Amino acid sequence: MRGEAKPQPSWFSAVNVDERVPRSHPRRQLRVLVDGVLASRRVEP
Repeated sequence: MRGEAKPQPSWFSAVNVDERVPRSHPRRQLRVLVDGVLASRRVEP
């Protein structure tokens, strides 16, 4: 890779997702459902 080095902009964001999703958003209800399903499928070693 020769030539002039062009730094890329930073896309990292240190924002908590829970702070950005409103309490009334349907995604929160879906998360509870999915967490329950995944917990029931967990296999013990």
